[in-house]
Amino acid sequence: MDGIAIFVGENTADESATPLEIFQDSKNHATAVSSVLVFSAQSAYFQPASQPPKSLALNFNNFIKKTSTFPGFLLEFNEQGILLLNGSFTQFEEAIRESGPADPHQALVARSLRDMIPGYIVNEDVDEWILSLIVIDKPKDDDTVKFSLITVTLSIGADKSGTAYIPRQSARLGTSVFKVIDGVLVENAEKLSNMISITKVRDALEFFASPKVEYDRKDLGRDSLPQKSFGICEPGSAFPLQLEK
Repeated sequence: MDGIAIFVGENTADESATPLEIFQDSKNHATAVSSVLVFSAQSAYFQPASQPPKSLALNFNNFIKKTSTFPGFLLEFNEQGILLLNGSFTQFEEAIRESGPADPHQALVARSLRDMIPGYIVNEDVDEWILSLIVIDKPKDDDTVKFSLITVTLSIGADKSGTAYIPRQSARLGTSVFKVIDGVLVENAEKLSNMISITKVRDALEFFASPKVEYDRKDLGRDSLPQKSFGICEPGSAFPLQLEK
């Protein structure tokens, strides 16, 4: 399993905002989303930057369940589809670009998923892969924050030298788009800020990136990843907070 997260749009979050202000003020809700996503991942023991692929695959569904049951997220789009692949990396990207919801960022989604395909495979016993992409979207001049969870499940082969290739196949594409319910975050700001460590967007992108993915830190600064453990409920259960709706 390989994963990555990207941010699109304009991040209006105040770098000096308190944890309470992160959830109270809608301009900070991109950071609120990144914080909830990391919280959900850690409570599901899903840590892409530090776990081997097999462990990631086992814990991925737990992460999805916790994220999708957070009361402050509204599911707007959910679709499972088939990608008919002819073995070409270019066609793989084109097939994704033509699938999913009407989205101005679909070309970026397609390229990001293509870039996740390994160039070289060491363990040839693994032939089915899950490519996981998280897209956090905060449009310019609009405080509405959305995020997408996108997966491609496909077979990836390797030739005698270990170089990866895509066989002809019917791969599976899953796309879920969630919208942040501002009122839920604002109403429950104190409870959320007391329980969830703040993870800024940049750090969330690193948290969800597989080890082979590296980021250029030029002019971006550095914030600390949350250090406390979030193993507060058993994997497979719903989001571990009851909020006012």
